[in-house]
Amino acid sequence: MSELDTPILARPAEPAFRLDVVGAWLARRAGAIGSLLVLLVAWEVAARSGAVTPFLLPPLSAVLGRVGEDAASGDLALNLGMTLYRALTGFAIAGVAAS
Repeated sequence: MSELDTPILARPAEPAFRLDVVGAWLARRAGAIGSLLVLLVAWEVAARSGAVTPFLLPPLSAVLGRVGEDAASGDLALNLGMTLYRALTGFAIAGVAAS
Protein backbone atom coordinates (compact mmCIF):
# COMPACT_ATOMS: atom_id res chain seq x y z
CA MET A 1 0.00 0.00 0.00
CA SER A 2 1.29 3.37 -0.88
CA GLU A 3 0.99 6.50 1.18
CA LEU A 4 -2.04 7.59 -0.83
CA ASP A 5 -3.88 4.33 -0.25
CA THR A 6 -3.76 4.44 3.56
CA PRO A 7 -7.06 5.41 5.09
CA ILE A 8 -7.13 8.52 7.23
CA LEU A 9 -8.76 7.87 10.55
CA ALA A 10 -10.42 10.85 12.09
CA ARG A 11 -10.57 11.04 15.85
CA PRO A 12 -14.05 11.35 17.25
CA ALA A 13 -14.86 14.85 18.40
CA GLU A 14 -14.76 15.45 22.13
CA PRO A 15 -17.94 16.83 23.63
CA ALA A 16 -17.64 20.52 24.39
CA PHE A 17 -18.90 20.25 27.97
CA ARG A 18 -18.18 17.22 30.12
CA LEU A 19 -19.60 16.99 33.60
CA ASP A 20 -16.89 14.60 34.80
CA VAL A 21 -14.18 17.11 33.88
CA VAL A 22 -16.06 19.94 35.59
CA GLY A 23 -16.68 17.78 38.66
CA ALA A 24 -13.01 16.83 38.90
CA TRP A 25 -12.00 20.48 38.58
CA LEU A 26 -14.44 21.50 41.32
CA ALA A 27 -13.19 18.70 43.58
CA ARG A 28 -9.59 19.87 43.16
CA ARG A 29 -10.53 23.48 43.83
CA ALA A 30 -13.06 22.89 46.63
CA GLY A 31 -10.74 24.14 49.37
CA ALA A 32 -9.87 27.34 47.53
CA ILE A 33 -13.46 28.02 46.51
CA GLY A 34 -14.70 27.28 50.02
CA SER A 35 -12.10 29.57 51.59
CA LEU A 36 -13.05 32.40 49.25
CA LEU A 37 -16.75 31.96 50.01
CA VAL A 38 -16.07 31.97 53.77
CA LEU A 39 -14.04 35.16 53.41
CA LEU A 40 -16.78 36.90 51.41
CA VAL A 41 -19.51 35.86 53.85
CA ALA A 42 -17.36 36.96 56.82
CA TRP A 43 -16.83 40.35 55.10
CA GLU A 44 -20.57 40.85 54.67
CA VAL A 45 -21.38 39.71 58.22
CA ALA A 46 -18.67 41.86 59.82
CA ALA A 47 -19.76 44.92 57.89
CA ARG A 48 -23.48 44.42 58.58
CA SER A 49 -23.02 43.59 62.27
CA GLY A 50 -21.51 46.96 63.06
CA ALA A 51 -18.25 45.46 64.33
CA VAL A 52 -16.45 47.65 61.80
CA THR A 53 -17.50 51.09 60.63
CA PRO A 54 -18.92 51.20 57.09
CA PHE A 55 -16.31 53.83 56.20
CA LEU A 56 -13.49 51.34 56.81
CA LEU A 57 -15.26 48.21 55.58
CA PRO A 58 -18.41 48.73 53.53
CA PRO A 59 -20.62 45.67 53.00
CA LEU A 60 -19.70 43.48 50.04
CA SER A 61 -23.18 43.96 48.58
CA ALA A 62 -22.70 47.74 48.57
CA VAL A 63 -19.29 47.41 46.93
CA LEU A 64 -20.61 45.11 44.20
CA GLY A 65 -23.57 47.43 43.66
CA ARG A 66 -21.25 50.39 43.20
CA VAL A 67 -19.04 48.45 40.80
CA GLY A 68 -22.13 47.54 38.79
CA GLU A 69 -23.30 51.16 38.69
CA ASP A 70 -19.87 52.37 37.61
CA ALA A 71 -19.65 49.71 34.91
CA ALA A 72 -23.09 50.63 33.58
CA SER A 73 -22.32 54.36 33.51
CA GLY A 74 -18.84 53.92 32.01
CA ASP A 75 -17.00 55.37 35.00
CA LEU A 76 -15.42 52.08 36.11
CA ALA A 77 -12.24 52.47 34.02
CA LEU A 78 -11.76 56.05 35.21
CA ASN A 79 -12.24 55.11 38.87
CA LEU A 80 -9.92 52.10 38.56
CA GLY A 81 -7.29 54.31 36.92
CA MET A 82 -7.50 56.90 39.69
CA THR A 83 -7.23 54.19 42.35
CA LEU A 84 -4.19 52.68 40.65
CA TYR A 85 -2.60 56.12 40.30
CA ARG A 86 -3.08 56.86 44.01
CA ALA A 87 -1.74 53.47 45.08
CA LEU A 88 1.35 53.74 42.88
CA THR A 89 1.96 57.33 44.03
CA GLY A 90 1.81 56.14 47.63
CA PHE A 91 4.30 53.34 46.93
CA ALA A 92 6.60 55.78 45.17
CA ILE A 93 6.49 58.22 48.11
CA ALA A 94 7.16 55.38 50.53
CA GLY A 95 10.06 54.14 48.38
CA VAL A 96 11.65 57.59 48.25
CA ALA A 97 11.15 58.11 51.98
CA ALA A 98 12.67 54.73 52.80
CA SER A 99 15.85 55.31 50.79
